[in-house]
Amino acid sequence: MPEKIAPSPRQPRRSPNAAQPKKTDPIADKLLQHLADTPALTAAGVLADMLPDTEDPATRLAIMRTRIQVLRARTIACQLGQPVAGSITLAEVFANQASTEQQLSAHLAEPPDSGPEPEDDTAAVAEPVDAVMKVRLLQTYTHEGIELPEGGVFVVSAHSAKDLAERGICDVVEDPETPDKDKDKDKDKDKDKDKDKDKDKDKDKDKDKDKDKDRDKDKDKDKDKDKDKDKDKDKDKDKDKDKDKDKDKNKDKDKDKDKDKDKDKDKDKDKDKDKDKDKDKDKPEDPKNVK
Repeated sequence: MPEKIAPSPRQPRRSPNAAQPKKTDPIADKLLQHLADTPALTAAGVLADMLPDTEDPATRLAIMRTRIQVLRARTIACQLGQPVAGSITLAEVFANQASTEQQLSAHLAEPPDSGPEPEDDTAAVAEPVDAVMKVRLLQTYTHEGIELPEGGVFVVSAHSAKDLAERGICDVVEDPETPDKDKDKDKDKDKDKDKDKDKDKDKDKDKDKDKDKDRDKDKDKDKDKDKDKDKDKDKDKDKDKDKDKDKDKNKDKDKDKDKDKDKDKDKDKDKDKDKDKDKDKDKPEDPKNVK
């Protein structure tokens, strides 16, 4: 467990008219001295582990400020191409940055040379800025107090990727890429997206045309069905008419049959009358009726 930092003593008040010196935080200085021999990659994690055990507000604020200072120093070192991985300590990172600042100040202080620039036959080749690589972890790796899983794929700076690969922690998946290449890739992606959008629009138009054709076909089919229904209705009407005609014919036949029956009945009646007459003729006369 990291050792606890004692609370800072209260500072005496200064007169508002007094000259203000450069502000320094004694607790932050102590923290940086304490972490001087700590690897730069784990220093931020050590500071984060101190916070749960610290109750004094001033000390907690100093720890957070120091952690921000450590992260900022690592970021600047990465941008300048300076090493921060492996066994590089926090003190070495700050020393490298101080040396770079001194060189830059000395360069700015030098007067510009008014003489002609020497000609150089070979064109200067600029190294890629902020080159990055995609790597795959071969084992579990802790970065800034965060445990990264084995097999995870991450994008890191080219320098960090090479350092991790040399230590057997990762495999390089892709070659270094520069921002210009990334921009070109983004442009190509945008062009491909536009092409895909145009293709989708054409497909949608074709689909709409096909839908219109299908609608027209359905309308034609509905018309044909209506025509067939009308034809069937006409046929049914014709059939009904034929049935009515057949009924009328049958009625007429029945009437004729009834007439024939009536005639036969009349004939039978006449015959019966004739027979009765004949019978009367054949009967002997009643003597009473004879004078």
